[in-house]
Amino acid sequence: GRLVRGALRGMHEELDPHSSFLYSEAYSEMQVDTRGEFHGLGIEITKRRDGFIEVVAPIEGTPAAQAGVRARDQITSICPTERPKDWTEDCRTTKNMSLFEAVNLMRGTKGSKITIDILRESFEKPQPLTITRDVVKVVSVSGKLLEPGYAYVRLRAFQERTIEDLQKV
Repeated sequence: GRLVRGALRGMHEELDPHSSFLYSEAYSEMQVDTRGEFHGLGIEITKRRDGFIEVVAPIEGTPAAQAGVRARDQITSICPTERPKDWTEDCRTTKNMSLFEAVNLMRGTKGSKITIDILRESFEKPQPLTITRDVVKVVSVSGKLLEPGYAYVRLRAFQERTIEDLQKV
């Protein structure tokens, strides 16, 4: 299995920079992204050079935004609602955690709670923040009329309903 996956990944690297090979888990994740709706906290995250997870931005109107999560907050550890079977601890540092693993731990059913430890420039040490998950809808298109004949349209993400949203805006 690993050999075949490696061969496929190698073949795709020879195509063009816009093609990629998706494992079944990554494909499922992409489907969530294109649907534009999931149960979770509503944050965009990235991996820092030091290995920790950082918040790029909370998505407007989501549980994370309402709980006070800010851009550039560092998520130092995640305490999932249900501890994975291979864990001996209740919380795990994000230092060596992949983005995929972090996203999977933070997603969960609507109404369930999760605690994440946040480190912000103004904090002396990480602070625990408990957030109740909810349905997160990522708005793919927003816009406004600047003046008659001139409109501003922002495409945040390409999703299944982007065309309809663009027509409405």
